[in-house]
Amino acid sequence: MNLQRSAGRMLAAMAAAMALVPALTTPSGAQTPPTCSRTVPCRLSAGLPEARVLNVVVSPDGERAVFLHTSDSGVQELYSVPVQGGAAPTRLDVPAADRLGRFVISPDSSRVLYLAPLGPDGTDALFSVPIAGPASANVRLANTLRNDFQVSPDSRKVVLATPTGDRLRAVPIAGPANAGVRLTDPFAAPGVRFGVSANSGSVVYTAQQDAVGVSELYRVPLTLSPPPDPVTTKLNGPLAVDGDVTSFQLAAEDGPVVYRADQDANDVFELYSVRLGGAGRVKLSRPLAPGWDVFDHGVLGGLPFGYQVLPDGSRVVYEIQNSIGTARELYSVPTAGPASGSVRLDAPPSGFIEFGYQVTGDSERVVYVVGSTSGAVQRQAYSVPVAGPAGGSDLVTFPSPTGHQFTLSPDGDHVVWELDENGTLFRTDIAGPLFGSVRINGAEDPGLTFVDPASERVVYLAPQPGFQSDLFSVPIEGDGTRYNLTRTLDAQFIPTGFGLTAEHVVYPASPDFEGFHLYSSRLVPT
Repeated sequence: MNLQRSAGRMLAAMAAAMALVPALTTPSGAQTPPTCSRTVPCRLSAGLPEARVLNVVVSPDGERAVFLHTSDSGVQELYSVPVQGGAAPTRLDVPAADRLGRFVISPDSSRVLYLAPLGPDGTDALFSVPIAGPASANVRLANTLRNDFQVSPDSRKVVLATPTGDRLRAVPIAGPANAGVRLTDPFAAPGVRFGVSANSGSVVYTAQQDAVGVSELYRVPLTLSPPPDPVTTKLNGPLAVDGDVTSFQLAAEDGPVVYRADQDANDVFELYSVRLGGAGRVKLSRPLAPGWDVFDHGVLGGLPFGYQVLPDGSRVVYEIQNSIGTARELYSVPTAGPASGSVRLDAPPSGFIEFGYQVTGDSERVVYVVGSTSGAVQRQAYSVPVAGPAGGSDLVTFPSPTGHQFTLSPDGDHVVWELDENGTLFRTDIAGPLFGSVRINGAEDPGLTFVDPASERVVYLAPQPGFQSDLFSVPIEGDGTRYNLTRTLDAQFIPTGFGLTAEHVVYPASPDFEGFHLYSSRLVPT
């Protein structure tokens, strides 16, 4: 998802709109199940009174939307509904709590897992339910720390941290709870961060397992039939005095683990790679000048920064930064090293590389942002092959104050970006040239912008007067019909938060500011 200047003002408007008393209405220009058609928005939350729908997740197969519904009395409920409509929402949760926590859909789109606080101490219970319901099919899997659970990529197992946070457990995704098994012995101190390998065979985690105050990296096999005393493998090398492993990322399949640590010298953070079995450990980052570190990974305004493993697992892109944050450089290196294989990617003619970059889904190119160093801030984005060289960088956006506002098509072929604040949306081929850019929006001012999973159409939110807004769909190539997907609704406020499939966009909207309901529109409504 890209940065867009409309997000802030919409979030402010959303707060104001939430203070309004919602009412159950069916606005003109919308259809309710089971009469949904291709040409107008389909109200998916039909039949739910006093709706405030703000959280929505579309299943990986694009067939169903799962959403939180908050009634006027403040009770939260979890529902599932087909994205194309034609059926009433099905309630999924056990009605035992007035609020629900995080919820996720399994990778195979078969089940929904969610947290609900139960008991006087507020302990979170983890539940699993078929995505189509009914709620009576709920299975309670375990008690756990809030947010600390992950479904394995094969959708068979769930890994979770115990309520005390001092060990890891695994449980079958469909339960029962008593089939759960311990994966680790208690840690020396509470606190753990973990991930499941892409082949679903390992759990990698950082914890103070052996000594209080020393966070290290470990791997344990992920199985529902572990030996009586599970064997863990320490993955990092011997740490410098007061050294720690700060974070890690997993490569595709059973590829290596990439981690950041001050392993060789205290407070000098570098990047390393090690295979899941513990062999093949190697430093990845280039030699650092005094005062420089590999920047830790994260997301800022929707753009990743720091380091990340490419989707195909072949290379790692990483940023280094000086101690006062005035200089940054961007590199890539093979995941298995060596550090001497690091290649610099950024080649700004002048200025500095900013936080945040995007890697194409095909692992072929990196798009990064350069800002000016003097006068009014001007930003521009460049595209470069993941293996460099920096001299192969191509300019893909015009210099502008908003040159960091871009998104990539999933197929890795295009950059979609906004020019300045004048409401102009462009599409540029990922490798340039910039003069081949094509304007794709109309007179409306584009806001949040997305590309559908098939990389065929761009969907963007355009604010209108009075906190109203519309969703538009346009061919990414720029030629063809541009559709206003929400024009048939009454005056509406659409907050941030969308689900997008190759055929539909799913979104909350507040017709006449009378409660947030859930709608879906076809990207090509004909």
